[in-house]
Amino acid sequence: MGATDTPPGVRLTRHQQLTLLELARDAILAHLSRGRGARPRSLEASSDPALDVDRGAFVSLHVEGQLRGCIGSIHAMNPLRNTVADMAVAAATGDSRFAPMTSADMRYADIEISVLSELEPAHAEDVRVGTHGVLIVRGSKRGVLLPQVPTQFGWDRERFVGEACRKAGLASDAYMNDPKLRIMVFTALVFSESEFEDDYGGS
Repeated sequence: MGATDTPPGVRLTRHQQLTLLELARDAILAHLSRGRGARPRSLEASSDPALDVDRGAFVSLHVEGQLRGCIGSIHAMNPLRNTVADMAVAAATGDSRFAPMTSADMRYADIEISVLSELEPAHAEDVRVGTHGVLIVRGSKRGVLLPQVPTQFGWDRERFVGEACRKAGLASDAYMNDPKLRIMVFTALVFSESEFEDDYGGS
């Protein structure tokens, strides 16, 4: 499952994507087995410069097709490898909507990573479903939805932007009539472990 467009500036080979997925799983298992602050050995194992570029990223966890955690950093503040490792642990243990994952749970989890492009200002009519993610900003309030969300739920553009407003704690039609509200869009390169079953030996 992925966004329809590959974002400008985000180019990762299949091997680089697999490296990040393995890193995310290693980071979660290291945390669960050795506790807070434990870092996976694979974090520094690769010297691939593409993984050292500062980028925002989200990590989502699914079990039997159901979301079990999703945490991310929309701003490019750290090297991609570090962001993925940190967000993977946060998604597994720090998403308040779900009980923390256990090592047993992780046996059945499918890890999905969304690597984000830079944010760009936009108007609601500029948002393209299946391509853009949306960040709503109104003062200290923030609401973000990834590009794959509206396609999963069958939302049109108006519903998508409205749901992003709701996630920010605003009325769903706030984007229509609030001059202090800003809409930012981004794209994402989305990939998951389920797309790499052959690389994992079909497991």
